[in-house]
Amino acid sequence: MKRKILEVIIILLLTFLLAEIVLRLLGYQPYIQEEFTIQTHPKSSMVLHPSLGMGLRPGTFNITLNKALKYKVTHNKDSLRITSNTIEDLAKPQIHFHGCSFTYGMGVNDHQTFPFLVQQALGDHYLIKNIAVPGYGNLQGYLRTKSIIETNQEKPKIIFAFYAPFHQERNVLSSNFRAQMYYNFSVLSLDKISYSYPFISLDNEDLVFQETKNIYNPIFGKKNFAIMNAIQESIHSFKNKRISAHQSTLLLFEKWNQLCQEEEIEFIVASILKDDESQFMLEALKEKDVKTLDIALDILNDNQLNQLPYDSHPSELAHQIYAEQLINYLQPNPFH
Repeated sequence: MKRKILEVIIILLLTFLLAEIVLRLLGYQPYIQEEFTIQTHPKSSMVLHPSLGMGLRPGTFNITLNKALKYKVTHNKDSLRITSNTIEDLAKPQIHFHGCSFTYGMGVNDHQTFPFLVQQALGDHYLIKNIAVPGYGNLQGYLRTKSIIETNQEKPKIIFAFYAPFHQERNVLSSNFRAQMYYNFSVLSLDKISYSYPFISLDNEDLVFQETKNIYNPIFGKKNFAIMNAIQESIHSFKNKRISAHQSTLLLFEKWNQLCQEEEIEFIVASILKDDESQFMLEALKEKDVKTLDIALDILNDNQLNQLPYDSHPSELAHQIYAEQLINYLQPNPFH
């Protein structure tokens, strides 16, 4: 009996080894985490949030990306990146900018971000709030708007939801994005205690709001064996095919727009990344009578507009162009 068990174990091991060799020959590899480092001083400019996934720690931080790109960020007492070096005038009508690391301004100094530049141009009349956080999709913006209304805080006059196609998988918390966030938590040295990550799904064409505390469970051996990585990637692919990220995001924008209409807030979805999927989303939104603005730039392919070889986020020049387009749109009459 023991011999038979040993024979079975040997056969399984040989089969596993043979499968591993075949997959390697076909070009499959173990999971290789993209090399990315971020150093902050003081430590941890970001924190985990009990309902939004992530947030910003108040304070001023010197940050170095990939041991080369250095910049400074300042987060105010409300855990928002500053848009001015002076005290906010809360009596002015507010314009809220919602988005991800593109809008937040990852890789550039406070005064170089496009929300800061727009504030400098419109500061006599409006208060611009940069409510973007690296890693956000569009869902967090909707949830924050809803919270502002439900808690009777000062409502903005205008909301910009800055959109890029990769926000779709963030909104539905796809398997691929779950894996990305799991490893990013380690890079950012974030404590994975006392937080939950929001996401949306579809149930018979209705939007369902959910949250989870369990982002991702990597399969054993994923970083060491091509076969284990291939198994988990196949599971990811199967799960992602069952998720309608585009339709879910479209319905989210519709719901956000409806909420703003009820509160007499002007709502605008602005595309920031030039590609076919962005145009597809803008056209779909127009059919739903949601206001749109195309300020998209070819960030990923034009090296003047990104920060490669150190980072792919928008460069200082890109932020200037974004700001110019927004200022032109908002002047002389910000209401369209």
